[in-house]
Amino acid sequence: MNLLDGAVAFGLVSGAAIVFAFGKFLLGGVLGALALGVFARMTRRTKSNASAAQKPKA
Repeated sequence: MNLLDGAVAFGLVSGAAIVFAFGKFLLGGVLGALALGVFARMTRRTKSNASAAQKPKA
């Protein structure tokens, strides 16, 4: 973090650019978690539907 603080102090990197990059990273993580949850829900639903279709009705 010391290298980043030095770059900001010399004006090589602005604080807004750092916040922008951090926000993009957080947004990517949130969207990735959402996609993983949707994928897990869809795979669970297809497995439960397939097992219900294979059971013989009494």
